[in-house]
Amino acid sequence: MNSSRIPPFAALRALASVARLQSVTKAAKELNISHSAVSHHIKALEDWFGRSLFQRDGRGISPGEDAVMLGGVVEDALARLAQACAEVRRKGEGPDLTIAVIPSFASWWLVPKLQGFQSRYPNVRLHLVYAIPGISLEGADIAIQAHKGVVEIPPGQEAVRLMPGITYPACSKGYFEKANESVDLMTIDSAELLHDETTYVWAQWMRAAGRVTFSPDRGPLYQDFNLLAAAIFGGQGVAQCPVALFEREIESGSLILLSNRPENEDKSYWMTLRRPDKPACRQFGDWTTSLSELA
Repeated sequence: MNSSRIPPFAALRALASVARLQSVTKAAKELNISHSAVSHHIKALEDWFGRSLFQRDGRGISPGEDAVMLGGVVEDALARLAQACAEVRRKGEGPDLTIAVIPSFASWWLVPKLQGFQSRYPNVRLHLVYAIPGISLEGADIAIQAHKGVVEIPPGQEAVRLMPGITYPACSKGYFEKANESVDLMTIDSAELLHDETTYVWAQWMRAAGRVTFSPDRGPLYQDFNLLAAAIFGGQGVAQCPVALFEREIESGSLILLSNRPENEDKSYWMTLRRPDKPACRQFGDWTTSLSELA
């Protein structure tokens, strides 16, 4: 396009502002330039068009028909330009990636490590949502859930077993020190039991341990694993803890394993790449898999 067919852009912006506000002073304030600069722009435009665009009198300035028309076109062009710039900037921010993940895995394994992924792929914007029963995974690019046995993989998707979901009886250091004198923690006798949703896992563990006369039907049930974790580290009792998620706490001594008898041996944490052809999905999948192999 021949630039000589269009007046200077700064002058057109000044015209649009003066036409809308009907005030050189207000236009100068809006554009953050001086009063004289706005007046200079208007005069330069009138010279360029070879006609007056505004009516001036002792009360101020008012736009003529041509100024109103030009001002409207400039405002529309600025709005379209702003929209286009926002779109380009959004693309520059990188792709969005939605990860649906169960609360336990998110809080105790994934989130503490996410800075590593963001450092490696700063243009990928992550959206983390809970993967819980009853909530559709339709909008998720990746799903991380706990499953028993082998996962059925839908066509066009990929699944990776990240780590085992084996649990062991465990309690906080504070509970261990408080209860050690009055409770036989090695046999869990008379210990306060904490349950993840149901008493089933404790019942299975007791049965496998030959404790057929010992009832696990005591202690609170927690629907959300993070509530259970709060109770564990709050020193409220003994729970079946997935050791793969609590490696840091076990190593630091803040979580103490009370038995080497496992439960949930058929349970694993699986990652499903629901859109494996999406580059960001593949990047996150490879990154997560590499970390889980180190665990």
